[in-house]
Amino acid sequence: IITNFTLPSGLIALTNLEVGVNPLTTFTLPADATNLMSLSFVFGQLTNLSLPPGLHKLSALLLLGNKLKSLDLPLGLFSLASLDLANNQLTNLTLSPDMQQLTGISLDGNPLTTFVLSEPLAAGNLAQTVTALQGQTVNVFTYPQTLQLISPQPTAEGPFKFTLAGPPGHYNVQSTTNLTTW
Repeated sequence: IITNFTLPSGLIALTNLEVGVNPLTTFTLPADATNLMSLSFVFGQLTNLSLPPGLHKLSALLLLGNKLKSLDLPLGLFSLASLDLANNQLTNLTLSPDMQQLTGISLDGNPLTTFVLSEPLAAGNLAQTVTALQGQTVNVFTYPQTLQLISPQPTAEGPFKFTLAGPPGHYNVQSTTNLTTW
């Protein structure tokens, strides 16, 4: 039984990590474990998982049967094809725009209320999942792959209003009253 588990940095050749039934509650993957192709924490007590960005080779992430209430998936999961989050405590999940290889996702057994994903993924590989979740009254929100300025319209006061649509993130909107000196 593992109660405390810390991977040292420098494990650049690590390709698979499988941790089965255990009382481990927190795990942080070192930032240099970028060759990891499969990560499995199943049927445990995991409540907190921290993944670094840049896991370009990770193709399978199996976290079923834990106690995760939230999960922040980092950017750089280009190769992720399988994501199993069944039987956790997730109420919302957002998939990053670079997860276009995802073909299988399991969310059964979660009290999911909100699911956010890219338009291409919702209309393609995960179309059946989206339909099933909508049938369960989960709020499904989609976003375009690239940032778009939608319908700028003048207002009665003189300036204009607009809508930005794009991947989840923080955007800075700047303004000026003089475009010639901006």
